[in-house]
Amino acid sequence: MLGVRNDPRFGPRWALFAFVVTEVITRAVTYVLRLRGAGPDGGLIINGVHVHHVNFGLAILIVLTFAWLARGSRSQASPMPLWQPIAFGIGWSLVIDEHAMILFLEDVYWTDRGEESLVPLAIFAIVLAWMSFRPIRENKEVPLKD
Repeated sequence: MLGVRNDPRFGPRWALFAFVVTEVITRAVTYVLRLRGAGPDGGLIINGVHVHHVNFGLAILIVLTFAWLARGSRSQASPMPLWQPIAFGIGWSLVIDEHAMILFLEDVYWTDRGEESLVPLAIFAIVLAWMSFRPIRENKEVPLKD
């Protein structure tokens, strides 16, 4: 469905898939919360603090970063585990979805300024789509001239 493991587009395709699915689910959940009357204090509240989904995205990206660092030089010898590109897409979707909040340092998700998140979301999706469907060139070794 999304490629074979030795295809260099395998990881980007799974990351794109996870990114888009996460974005659709995130927007749907936040929209439903908004319809039910949840404002800035809606969603997950811990000790009176609204925990934004950007925090979950950052936590996922931290775990992923340490997993990549732990792989070290083995990365070329063994294929990337499927959970890694999926975690990449989910994590970045949750972070970039709240780009406007990070930019303005206030909860602007449902305001006009909240639409600032749409541009980086689109750019990220376009880059992943390009990486996922670009043509693959054969690696042809060029002989050295004497």
